[in-house]
Amino acid sequence: MGIIEQKIGRVNLADNTTVQIEHNVGGSVHLHIGKVRLNFSQEEFSKLAMVLDEGSHDLLDHKDGV
Repeated sequence: MGIIEQKIGRVNLADNTTVQIEHNVGGSVHLHIGKVRLNFSQEEFSKLAMVLDEGSHDLLDHKDGV
């Protein structure tokens, strides 16, 4: 259990699952999805965010026939 420095974001999905992102003292980032917690370094989390962003753009381009 880390000390939360900042809650970056929180959202409830359509199935009522809570997703929360926290920046913790010491630089780690926790991604909570329901009862699951994933622990990332800042660099790892930045890479994950970049890959997810690129993937979402690719999916939208594919959907639009680009």
